Amino acid sequence: PAEVPTLIEFQLEKLSPLPAAQSLWTCEVVDPAPGQPLTAILLIADREAVESRLQNLETAGYRPDRLELPILRELLAQPPPRDGIRLLAESAPPGILCLSAWWAEGRLRHLSLIRLSDETRAGDTLADALRRTAWAAEVEGWLPADLSVTLTAPAEVAAHLEPALRDFA
Repeated sequence: PAEVPTLIEFQLEKLSPLPAAQSLWTCEVVDPAPGQPLTAILLIADREAVESRLQNLETAGYRPDRLELPILRELLAQPPPRDGIRLLAESAPPGILCLSAWWAEGRLRHLSLIRLSDETRAGDTLADALRRTAWAAEVEGWLPADLSVTLTAPAEVAAHLEPALRDFA
């Protein structure tokens, strides 16, 4: 695990949707289940966007040392399910931000961050995204037979998502 950042750095040209000189990155290693391969989550951000935000933070006296996605930290702090989808959603004006993590056989298989800008259609939009991922998972052969969905969200956010998620599940 200690060598993962170095290994990722060697592969960054292949992994990054942005040119290496125009991006910043960090990674999070997911604790593997016994006998499972190591999984790493790579966060890549546009260098200009990060540096403009850093100027504001540094003016306030804050000295950041890494890219951080708090909703990802929240996900990784929870015990991983054997199979299923774990959804973490929060209000992020002008809409809802949702992290979906798909687990199969104790291993993180898919992770996506979805911005749902229209709160009135947020549940339907999220369910459509989950259906597309389920279809891809079935094609790739890792879709669990019994798929549970766990939503962690404030009540006002859950109210927008829960009806469509019940239909999806």
